[in-house]
Amino acid sequence: ENDFQRHRDSHLELVAALQKMGMKMLIDEPFRLPMINTLYCPDRIHELAVRRRLLNEFMIEIGGGLGRLAGKIWRIGLMGHTARKENVVRFLEALDKAMKTG
Repeated sequence: ENDFQRHRDSHLELVAALQKMGMKMLIDEPFRLPMINTLYCPDRIHELAVRRRLLNEFMIEIGGGLGRLAGKIWRIGLMGHTARKENVVRFLEALDKAMKTG
């Protein structure tokens, strides 16, 4: 129960911050899983460039979309150790920096 709550809390913190940044989630709230967070990449942002910068500069890997969603969404995992407040904050800071030049 504690692990599930930690995942849920991390998910809620991530989603709230992403929405505050103007991002839109792909999945409606009642159907979301706390461990996998999918959101639309903003139109003004080069999706792959941001993912590459996250990986190369910040050692953070997120997934892109597949099939018809390729180049349009990001998939952010919050599983195990990554589902912690400090990791959510680290990711959000890195994403903000990566989008400014990505």
